Amino acid sequence: MANDPISRKKKRIFKKKKKQTLKRYQNKKMGGQIINWHNSLFKNISSRIKNSLLNHQKRLYYSLKNNQITKPFETVLGISFVNKMSFTPIPPPELEFIAMGSYNSVYKTPDSKYAYRISREPITADSEEAHELILEMLLTIRLSKLGISPKVIDAFFVKNELISGENTHAIMITHFSEYGSLSDFFDSPECTFKIIPHLVSQSLKLYRKIIKNDVYCIDVKPPNMLVTESYKIYLIDFGEDFCSSKESGIYNKDYIYKYAKNLCKLWKPVCNSEQILKKGFFGLNILQVGLYSIRDFTINNTEKSSEYARQLVSNISFTKEDIGNIILCSYIPISNEWNGYLLLKHYLLPNEEKYLHGNPISDDPVTVVIASYLLCTLGIKDCIQILRTMSDGDDILRVADNKDYLVWPPQQKAAPSALPAPHVDELESDTYASHAVKAKRSNAIRRLPAPHTTPPHPPASILEEKQEAELPPKLAKLAEKLDRNEKRRENNRSGPKLGNVMTPPPLPPRPVVTPPARRAQMVPPPLPPRKRINN
Repeated sequence: MANDPISRKKKRIFKKKKKQTLKRYQNKKMGGQIINWHNSLFKNISSRIKNSLLNHQKRLYYSLKNNQITKPFETVLGISFVNKMSFTPIPPPELEFIAMGSYNSVYKTPDSKYAYRISREPITADSEEAHELILEMLLTIRLSKLGISPKVIDAFFVKNELISGENTHAIMITHFSEYGSLSDFFDSPECTFKIIPHLVSQSLKLYRKIIKNDVYCIDVKPPNMLVTESYKIYLIDFGEDFCSSKESGIYNKDYIYKYAKNLCKLWKPVCNSEQILKKGFFGLNILQVGLYSIRDFTINNTEKSSEYARQLVSNISFTKEDIGNIILCSYIPISNEWNGYLLLKHYLLPNEEKYLHGNPISDDPVTVVIASYLLCTLGIKDCIQILRTMSDGDDILRVADNKDYLVWPPQQKAAPSALPAPHVDELESDTYASHAVKAKRSNAIRRLPAPHTTPPHPPASILEEKQEAELPPKLAKLAEKLDRNEKRRENNRSGPKLGNVMTPPPLPPRPVVTPPARRAQMVPPPLPPRKRINN
């Protein structure tokens, strides 16, 4: 009975119904169909982000242009009115001042829940600066949706008492970060050596994530990194002069990719330019954050910041390939005035100094990148000792073996004539003790930005496809071989050119063959009559 075909058929039907019932129950429990649920989830998330960005963009442009319908907004910096919209948040009467940056002032609510970032200087609503501010705020909102920046509650423009002209301030409301910037957190008692590995892993995840989303920034440093109460790190300050993204105008994602591709052709004829761009910018950002942590004079607890820099920069392999990727990406211009090399050189040699710990040093990109790496991982003494072994002579610290890197000017060929005053963090004798304290205090108060100079990147012709470059002998032979193979493939596809076709010799005349005369054909005899067979 058990092997009866009817009973076996009933068992199959029962199992099939059981599976369908279980699947229906799971769908009901999950709230819908579970097949390809991750694809639909990602589509829903991306569509929500786009809709949110569109709403913020409409709100920003409306609040920027509306000057008539306003209501009181008495707070700081002379701001008196705000556009009268139903969803405009009114700040509490007592905003507590937190910090003041180059462009923004930061305030917090009395309950320490929200932070108000208000632009210090008013701007004109129809100016180019207002458009750049909108792009920066939209980029910050997009990165906040990805968990890179603090969650943005609202962003809008407010007005002062002037009817026209410079009467507009930008306001962005975000979640408040308890410990402030990473530079301030190094001096807080909550920062211990046990927390530093967690800070390092958070920093690595953030910069990998921001590069994965095609956002390339060069103004990365601890003051632009916020630490929350749960020791989570966020990134802020994405100005157009130091940051490239798809929201940018000229220096957008396509420009960066094309520039990197043509630079890679000069360095290596056969390479993956996209992979070099990702790895190079990641290493450049990590190196900038680590170097700034060591050279920041406002940090008093230098032991913790130095340990953070050492663990962070140690994630970069000290190989010619990884260092070469960083050097190549440091040439890529992010704006008309800045590239990664200029800011890295400013962190290593501030105020255009030409000496490192009293030793003359070259400011060429190879030396700057290698010196920054050694300074973060080994310290100042070992850094100078290794740089001396890598230099040709003792007159100047300059890496001599640069044949495997894409070297571009400027290169310093001679040491400066006069020695400057000793650096404040390099003075060890008691003679300069008072001078060191005064210099450190003055630098902490008035930290000058890097001078605005034209970045030493390759000329504009680098973006042309047919760009010739001087290559090493091995690479030159390889490039010639690739060109020959490419020409052969083109000839095979298009066929030989008409001017170079060799005409074959004429064929000899075909001989005339006369067929032989036909003989008289023999007629076969007639067949005999067929006999009839009777049954």
